Parts: sequence; C-alpha cells; structure tokens
Amino acid sequence: MIVDSQESAEQHKRLREIDSLLQATQAVTSSLNLQEILPVIAEKAAEAVGAGTSRVYLLNESAGRLEAAAAWGAETHWPHYEFSLGEGTIGWVAQHAEPLLISNTTHDPHFEVKSSLSHLIVNTLTVPMQTRGKVVGVLQVANKDASGSFSAEEQRILMAFANQAAIAVENARLFEELSRNKEELKRKAVQLRRLLAKTVSVQEEERRRIALDLHDGVTQLILGALYETQAAEQSLFSGPEVARQRLASARALLDQSLAEMRQVVFDLRPPSLDELGLVPVLQKYMQGFVEASGPHYCFEVRGAPHRLAVPAEVAIYRIIQEALHNARKHADATIVRLILEFEPEMLRITIEDDGKGFAQNREMTTCSEHLGLAGMKERAGSIGAVVGIDSEVGRGTKIVITIPTERACAGS
Repeated sequence: MIVDSQESAEQHKRLREIDSLLQATQAVTSSLNLQEILPVIAEKAAEAVGAGTSRVYLLNESAGRLEAAAAWGAETHWPHYEFSLGEGTIGWVAQHAEPLLISNTTHDPHFEVKSSLSHLIVNTLTVPMQTRGKVVGVLQVANKDASGSFSAEEQRILMAFANQAAIAVENARLFEELSRNKEELKRKAVQLRRLLAKTVSVQEEERRRIALDLHDGVTQLILGALYETQAAEQSLFSGPEVARQRLASARALLDQSLAEMRQVVFDLRPPSLDELGLVPVLQKYMQGFVEASGPHYCFEVRGAPHRLAVPAEVAIYRIIQEALHNARKHADATIVRLILEFEPEMLRITIEDDGKGFAQNREMTTCSEHLGLAGMKERAGSIGAVVGIDSEVGRGTKIVITIPTERACAGS
C-alpha cells in the first residue's frame, strides 16, 4: 500500500512537471516578437525548476560570442555581459552543446560571472538552446530554492524547455527576417513602379522631342528647300541666274536638314558607337552637349582605351547621357567633368558637376527627379557595374561607375 502511494505521488509529480512544461512552452511560443518572448523564456525557465534567478544568452555567430538577451529575478539588475565560445560556464555549454550542473559555484573552475555580484550565486544549471542540431543560445538558472541543488530530473525538464525555447527564438528570427524582406520587396515594388512610370514618361518625352525636332528643324528645312526649287523652276527660263541661286539655296537647306537628321539619329543611338567605340562618341557627345546647354566641360581619358562588349558600351553611354541630363536640367551646373579611367581589371567613369547637389538620405527615394539615378543603377547592374553617388546640397554631385573589365568585355 505504501509502495502504491509512493508511485501515485510520483505520477502526480510527473504530471505536474509535464503540465508545467507544457504551459511554459505555450507561453514562449505564443508570440513571434523576439523581444517579447525572451523575458518570458527567462521567467518560465526559473519557474519550471524552482530557481531564484535566470538568464538567456543568444549566440552571435558572426562575432563568435554569446550576448545576454534577457534575465529574470535578481539577474535583471546585472550588467549585460558577453562570453566568448569556451569562456566560463556559458561559453563552455555553448561550445560543447552539453548541460552543466554546478552544485557549489565557489569550488567549480567552470563558473565565472563578470560581476561583483557573483558571490550571490550559490548553484547553477546551464543548458544549451538547440534546434536541428544547432546551438542558438544558452539558458542558465541559478540559486535553487530551499530544497538544495538542482536534480537530474530538473535538468531533463530544463533541457526540454530550452529546446522548445530555441525553436521559438528561431521562429521569431525567421519572422523578423520575413518582415524585413516584405518591407524591402514593397520598397522595391514602389521603386519599380516609379521607374516604369519614369520610363514611359521618358519615352513619351523623347518621342515628343523627336517630333518637335523633325517638325521645327528638318520639316521646315525641307519645306524651305521645296519652295526654293519651285521658285527656281519658275525662273529657269526667264532668269537662269536667279534659278541657280534658288537651287543653291535649296541645296544648302537640304544639307542642313541632313545634318539635323543625323543629329536626331545620333541622339537615339550613335551609329559610330559600334564602329569607333565609346571614347570618340563621348567626345563628340560632350561637344554637342556643351553647345546645346552652355556649361563648360572637361573630358579626360586615362590609361589605354580598349573596346568593351556592345551592350556594355551602350549601357555606359546611356548612363552618362542620364547623368549629363541631370546636371543640365536639375543641378544648374556651370562645369561638368567626365573622366574615363581604363585599368587592366576595370573601367572607372567619373561624372562630376558643380551644381546645387541634393541631400541623398532624404531625396534619393522621394524626389521623382532622382528616379533617373535609380534607373542608372539598374542599368549599371545589368552589365555588372556599380554606381556610387556622392552629393551634398550646395556642393555639387559626383557619380562614379565601376565596371569590371572581364564582365564588360564578355561577348565582345
């Protein structure tokens, strides 16, 4: 009868422990907010084994150290110390992925607390927090209640709880990462919509500009040449000299219209880009840019120029076009400097102006006029290039484009 009573008491004890562990597990898995669940882990760990204090350490893999993340009991007043892997009780447990029970901290070589309050710790039970065979942290409880040291059964309970807590920590971290990724995707989606809208706007503006150029320039010149030929036809027999003058005037108008038509085609895509390469085409473009818009320019080539793949040269040409367009339209620049530096392993392009500049942190993602800069980065990324932008209000803008030669020459 006494044996049955003891077995019944033992069963009730086990049931209470299981129920307590279940409640503790439910508590730490009830949230996906890491900062919310960490204090709960510390509190429930102490409650599960009757400890007076507890602390949670999380492993910072990149730094190779364990950082205090939460505490309960007297521990909450302690400084937030860190331990390297293998250092002290915390570091030893994380490194070996094994529990460590210390019944008397005074005489145990593993025990180390970086605090003047270490004499308050009588005994400790430290267990690894593991999930899928990976240690994510360490859970330590200390100062067992009046019954003395922690038992083997309590060690088992704390181990089970620590592993559930590790799963909760990993789930919270994954949720945080997912939330960050969602925000980044939203930001990218907004930027993409703006870029698409900008692209459509640029295309329509380009079509309008070409139509105006043809109407105001080429069309009017051809029309003038037509009038001259008609007048020449009428004067052919009555005044041959007048007819010759009319025909000469018509020829001059046609020559001018041909030059303007070539300029329109050049602006769309220079035919000479495929034949001559980037440097001569940019030299010509810079001259035309200055004649059209007024700012002084400096065009410099350093190193030995070499050809790149056609897609890379076209992309670079467009990026420089956009940068010069920004300098003229938005920056009110008086001086524009374009430098091409050819090196064995890379091509570095610097576009610098003395315009009004802008505040990067504030305007880069909000002002529509700077969507062109985002478009430049997207175009550069398509050829493996990197765009760096340095600008301050009142101090101009500097754009540096770096293209790995191996990537830019591929397929050339």
